[in-house]
Amino acid sequence: MNLYNKKILSPKKTYYLVIFFIIILCDYISKKLIIKNLVEYEFKKIIPMLNIIHLHNYGGAFNVLSNRNIWTFLYFIFTNILIILILLYKTYISIKNNNKNYISYLFIISGSFSNLIDRINHGFIIDFIDLYIKNYHFATFNIADVSIITGIILFIKTLI
Repeated sequence: MNLYNKKILSPKKTYYLVIFFIIILCDYISKKLIIKNLVEYEFKKIIPMLNIIHLHNYGGAFNVLSNRNIWTFLYFIFTNILIILILLYKTYISIKNNNKNYISYLFIISGSFSNLIDRINHGFIIDFIDLYIKNYHFATFNIADVSIITGIILFIKTLI
């Protein structure tokens, strides 16, 4: 059975699925390498302004609501699933209406899904990219976060 002839899986949809899985796979592999090679709080200087550090983020972006209780954990799981479902619906509508926002949704969904996997598997998200200038360190993040920010930037670009 040829899936392309049945309109089940177009080459365009296949391309987006591949991007989705590449983002998740890169994030997953990078986090596994961090877990395997660094203990928590250990860091390696890569180049000036960039460290790789093993951190556990129990909260949201910028470690907001990072207290370690079951309600905060459930809140983030529920919110993450809700965002993914809403964006999947918005992606469907965007593709149906030939709107270009589906690419930004793809990046946001991929990053959100990857962080959700992390939170379910570990109870926290593994962050490891530490950018800094002199003594000022930006919030530590991961590849899934880069994907989410990329999606947000693309979405804003389509609005302008």
